Amino acid sequence: DEALAVARAAVTHHPHTEDLTRAVMRLHAQLDDAPAVRAALRDLRRRLEDIDAEPTEPTLALADDLLTDLDRRARRPGRGGPLS
Repeated sequence: DEALAVARAAVTHHPHTEDLTRAVMRLHAQLDDAPAVRAALRDLRRRLEDIDAEPTEPTLALADDLLTDLDRRARRPGRGGPLS
């Protein structure tokens, strides 16, 4: 996905900008890729550790919301969840 590639490149150039990581997480969620959402947050945590910082509440809340929604979608019948 081109938008994801652009967002990832932006993160590379601005590794501590949480808005960019939030964009990456949203794009991964649109692709139903929960592991990639988790990885984006984990990678942000590591980058912020370098400057003795942590992700802000809006970033953590977004990750939680996206992962909750992905989990809910995965459990729907016909989506590969336990009821399909």
